[in-house]
Amino acid sequence: MNLQRPPWHASELTQRPEHTMEFPDGIHQEIDDWIERCDVVIDEEVGAEDVAEMTCLADLAARVRIELVTGSGVARIAPPTKADFDDTFLRRYYLAFGVLLGDPLGNYGRLYEVKDRGGDYTKSAIPVSQTRAATSLHTDSSALDVLPDLVGLICIRPALKGGSSRIACAFRAYRKLQQSDPQGLSLLEQPHLRDIVTPGADRTQRMKNQFPV
Repeated sequence: MNLQRPPWHASELTQRPEHTMEFPDGIHQEIDDWIERCDVVIDEEVGAEDVAEMTCLADLAARVRIELVTGSGVARIAPPTKADFDDTFLRRYYLAFGVLLGDPLGNYGRLYEVKDRGGDYTKSAIPVSQTRAATSLHTDSSALDVLPDLVGLICIRPALKGGSSRIACAFRAYRKLQQSDPQGLSLLEQPHLRDIVTPGADRTQRMKNQFPV
């Protein structure tokens, strides 16, 4: 593994202000103007030309990309400063933000909701993100042909209980394994058969779905 940035500990990240960014007030007007111009959009058809005039949001996206690529690898954006935003505003903001960051994936739709739909991932091939179940150790993007460069989440409605996430540095874990368990690390560098919960996947695709952790 070619480490492009120094590894960090969670306590160090909290002391590094660069990864936390404010929500510029100008973005409110840019998103409101877009909603007024186009009250309905098809998420998958929104392109760079649709968000080209959002200079405030573009500036934020550029700063986030720098932090993700050359900084800590993590970025947290504060919520909108005005209290009069709704779900539509947040979805449009997140959609435009993703388009400005790069080429959004659409395997589950560009705006995929992580919420409990009443299913049980232990009994049917559905993503655990459609349930309220706690997850064991796992890796996101378990499909060989779906390997995003960047992954993001936006909170539309905070849960009354739970839902918290902790962030760890994969580079630091890699370094520690290099030092303490090189044999175990070599196993992680070998291809592993991954389960696929993507709708429509057949057994042939599953058997081909092997890549290192």
